[in-house]
Amino acid sequence: MKTFLILSALLTGTGPYVYQKCELAELLHKNGLDGYRGYNLANWVCLVQHESNYDTRVVGRNRRGGKTLSSDYGIFQINSIRWCEDGRTQNTRKLKNGCKKRCRDFLNSDIINDILCAKRVVRDSQGMGAWYGWKDNCRNRDLSHFLD
Repeated sequence: MKTFLILSALLTGTGPYVYQKCELAELLHKNGLDGYRGYNLANWVCLVQHESNYDTRVVGRNRRGGKTLSSDYGIFQINSIRWCEDGRTQNTRKLKNGCKKRCRDFLNSDIINDILCAKRVVRDSQGMGAWYGWKDNCRNRDLSHFLD
């Protein structure tokens, strides 16, 4: 059964996937991220490299004192506190599930919903500053090599 599920995911294009940098850049461009809210394409590619290394199946756990507070999902590492519902994260914030998606929906090769959610995150007051990977590695840097 497990073999069937893996084969099915590969054939339907819905399983986990690791993008190549140029392949991802082309997809992000086609889906309107180049220049979106003032962030050029190199910023988006840099963000993805530092958040997930282009891998759609990454789940990051945010822990304190040995307890998981929230999780980050998929290629953009969408956080479960504000942006998606994982059924585990305790959320007392005003904005819950801002992208109206289950977090597991961000763990496959179809990243169109991930892109739409990333656009929603960037419309928030922090912009790309919502991602530590971008703040720590991409902000105010020469990112031209991300589009080589």
